[in-house]
Amino acid sequence: MQEADSNAPKEIVEPRLRRPLFRRVVRWSLAALLFPVGLLILVSVALYIPAVQDLVRGKAVAFLHEKLGAEVALEKLVLRFPLGVSIQGLYIEDLSGDTLISAGELKARVSLTGLFNERIHLTGLSLSDTRANLAQDADSTFNFQFIVDAFTSDSTVAAEPTEGKGWTFTVDGIALKAIHFTTDLRPSRMELDLHLGELHLPLEAFDLDSMRFHAGELRITDTRIAMRSAPSAPSPDTYPNLESPFGELDLALTSIVLDRVAFSSASIGSVDSLSVGLVHAQLDVERMDTRRQLFHLAQVMVEGLEYTAVSDSVGEKVTGGSEPAWLGHDDGFRYFLRDLDVRIGRLELHDAALGMHAGRVAPPGSTFDPAHVVLAGVNAQLNGVVANNDEVRVVIEDLHGRYGSPEHLFQLKSDIRGTAAELTLAGTLLRWDGLLAELDVHTRQGSLENAYR
Repeated sequence: MQEADSNAPKEIVEPRLRRPLFRRVVRWSLAALLFPVGLLILVSVALYIPAVQDLVRGKAVAFLHEKLGAEVALEKLVLRFPLGVSIQGLYIEDLSGDTLISAGELKARVSLTGLFNERIHLTGLSLSDTRANLAQDADSTFNFQFIVDAFTSDSTVAAEPTEGKGWTFTVDGIALKAIHFTTDLRPSRMELDLHLGELHLPLEAFDLDSMRFHAGELRITDTRIAMRSAPSAPSPDTYPNLESPFGELDLALTSIVLDRVAFSSASIGSVDSLSVGLVHAQLDVERMDTRRQLFHLAQVMVEGLEYTAVSDSVGEKVTGGSEPAWLGHDDGFRYFLRDLDVRIGRLELHDAALGMHAGRVAPPGSTFDPAHVVLAGVNAQLNGVVANNDEVRVVIEDLHGRYGSPEHLFQLKSDIRGTAAELTLAGTLLRWDGLLAELDVHTRQGSLENAYR
C-alpha cells in the first residue's frame, strides 16, 4: 500500500460565518419602534368596535360619577371613522338632584387635516332632544359650579406661556333640534323658558379671539321664548358719549328666516308685559357690520305679526322744567337712533295685529281710546327705508288696516323725507272710512332745536 503524499494539498473547510451583531440590533430596534405604533393602530381600530366603545362608555361614566359626585348616565357612545363621535342619552344631575342636562344626541366630526395645522375644526355639529337648566342661587352660585371645581387644578404654579399662535378652534355650522332650556337667576330675579324647535346656521368664519362670526342663512322654526324679570332702575343715559351695544362683535349673516316664532316678556310685580309672534319672516341682508351698527337689508317680509304691549299707565308723566338732552348738540337724529345705520330696500307686512294697552288687555272703549290702541288686518308695502343720524325717509306705497271700536278702515300713502334741517311729505293720501285727505308738506326748520323752540 502506497503511503499518501504528505505534501499533497488539503481540503480547506471555511468556518460558518456568524450573523453580525448589528443586524440583531437593527431588528430589535425596529421591533421596539413598531410595537407602540402597531399597538396604537390596534387600539384605534378597536375603538370602532361596539363592544370596546361600550367598555369605554362605562369607564367614562364611572369616572365622571366619582369625579363629580353626582348622577351621570350615558346610553351610547359611537365613534365613526376617522374622527367622528356621537353621544346619545347623556344625563347629568346637579348636586340638588335636579336635571342639569339631558341630551338626546350630540354629533360632530373633527377634520383630520386640520389637526396637522394645529386647528380643531368641527363639522356636522348637531344637538337634538335636549333639556338643560341653568340656575343661580341667592349666594350667586351656579348649579354647574361643582363641575368647574372638580376639573380645576389645585396647583398654584402659573402655566408657562407657549410660543407661537397655538391651537385654534373653528366650526362649519350648528344644527339644533328640540331644545328646551330654562334659567332661574335668583340674584337678578330673571327667569327664561326657551323651547327651540329647530335652528340651522352654516358658518363661514368662526374666530373666538377676534369675535368674528360670519354665517349664511339663519333659520329658526317652531320656537317660543318666555322671559320674566324684576324691574330695575333705569341706567343713566351716556349721550352724547355713546358706545355700541355690540362692542367688538363682528357678526354677519346673509339672510334670516323665521317660521312660527314667538317671544314674550313680563315684569315681576307689575302688569308691564310685551309679546311678539309671527307666522313667517324673511330678511335678505345686503350688508351687515355690527361693529359700525350698520344693517342694510335688501328685503324684509313679515306674515302674521302679532304685537301686544301692556303698561301700568297710558303714558309716562312729563316732568316740567327739563329740556331734551339733545338740545345744543346739532347732531341730527343721533339721540334717537344711537348711531344706527338702517336701510331696507323693500318692507312688506301682511295681516299684522298691533295692540298697546294700559293696565290690561281689552278692546277699545271708543274709536280713539288712549288706554287701548288696537290695529288689526294691517298690510303695508314700504320702499327705500332709511334711518340714520343724518336722515329718515320712507316711501309708503300702501298702508291699510282696521282701527278702533267699532272698527274703522284706514289707508295711508306718502313719500316722507326728513333731516334735521327740513321735512317733506309728498303725495300724501289719508283715507278714513269714506273720508279722504290729500296733502303735501314741506318745512324748513333749520335744525331740530329750532323745531322744538
